Amino acid sequence: MDQPSQILFCCQNASTFVDLIGGLAKKYLITLACEFDMLSSLPKECVFSLIMMEIPSKKNELIKAFEDISAGYPSPKIIIFDGNHDQKTLAEAFKRGAVDYFPKPVDYDLLLERTEALMRNT
Repeated sequence: MDQPSQILFCCQNASTFVDLIGGLAKKYLITLACEFDMLSSLPKECVFSLIMMEIPSKKNELIKAFEDISAGYPSPKIIIFDGNHDQKTLAEAFKRGAVDYFPKPVDYDLLLERTEALMRNT
């Protein structure tokens, strides 16, 4: 039996994204990480079709999060959204596997649509 598609959703405050997470949970298994430090301790057996990540408030946390993800999950598809950023940090995120970026204010309908498109292609 095939395993359902799984999404790792990383954010600092899940209540901000409750509608988005709820919409995704209707179709996919969601693993929620509310602390970026949790990324390094996730079981390596978990296979995520997609990783959705709010940009952490501290610039170096984003790069550290990408390093933790890359160590456990080769070639992940990652959507980044919201949060603080600068051009250099965003460029580094795309070099490390980000496939899309949604700035503030996040268009949740478009983000959900893009997520579903990426999930169909996994």
